[in-house]
Amino acid sequence: MKNKTLKLIPSISSIVIIIYLSIVIPNNDIQKTVIAKQEKITTFSNHAYTEVLKYVNDQGMVNYKALKKNPESLHKYLSLITNLDEAVYKTWSEPDKIAFWSNAYNAYTLLAILDHYPIKPNKLKQLKFPKNSIRHIPGVWDKLKFTIMHQDYTLNAMEHEVLRQQFYQPEIHMVLVCAAMSCPTLRNEPFEGEKLTEQFKDQTLLFVNDAKKFKIDQKKNIVYLSKIFEWYGQDFNKGFTPASGFKGHEDKIRSSLNYISQHLPPKEATYLKIGQYKVKFLDYDWTLNEQN
Repeated sequence: MKNKTLKLIPSISSIVIIIYLSIVIPNNDIQKTVIAKQEKITTFSNHAYTEVLKYVNDQGMVNYKALKKNPESLHKYLSLITNLDEAVYKTWSEPDKIAFWSNAYNAYTLLAILDHYPIKPNKLKQLKFPKNSIRHIPGVWDKLKFTIMHQDYTLNAMEHEVLRQQFYQPEIHMVLVCAAMSCPTLRNEPFEGEKLTEQFKDQTLLFVNDAKKFKIDQKKNIVYLSKIFEWYGQDFNKGFTPASGFKGHEDKIRSSLNYISQHLPPKEATYLKIGQYKVKFLDYDWTLNEQN
């Protein structure tokens, strides 16, 4: 009996390991593109990212299927991000740095999608989120690591520890794209420091003119806001807290409404400032921003 028991132990252990791996590491989370760390580079260009964004149409929808077949430009661009010499980065202007991190976030989000495309839905999450959604990628924001200037970051770290902490630029919430329909529109050109103000303004105009992200119903006296302003409205307090108007709402909502009003026609802007209305938050559509 003793010998038979010893013979069984390896096979039982193997079964346990297989079961563990199948639960903890889903099949669609095993293989990922690794962008190799090489010698630090001192020249940087967005040319390769421009090529990547040819797979994005004017509505911000991505042809993931075609990009999956032709990922070379994305890998080339991410290799530049990975190996950029930080000493060079430190010489850049603040707008250049913000543009760099905004592009990096969006580009690595594209990589995360491609590494799991076509997305395999989680049966439990499928009860709450669409089948074709970034929400089915395990740890996509807080576990997956991506390299920038030879240091590893999660997408959350790029957004919350770099862009939101190191710079005051609340407009990034109109720029960072989480690959979902209710996210900001993915711009089909790279962000550039010298054009950043214009590009960010344009991103906001696209956002507030999309009824799925913002709308005013004056008949019912309801203003519908994206949940982005529920989650991050406090980021607008510093630069957009209104001196007057927008009464009846908490500070972060007043600041958000003031920010939005600056991108609306005069009649709608005046309504936001002096109107008596309720604020409701729109449901967030997590469907993948994929071209049909």
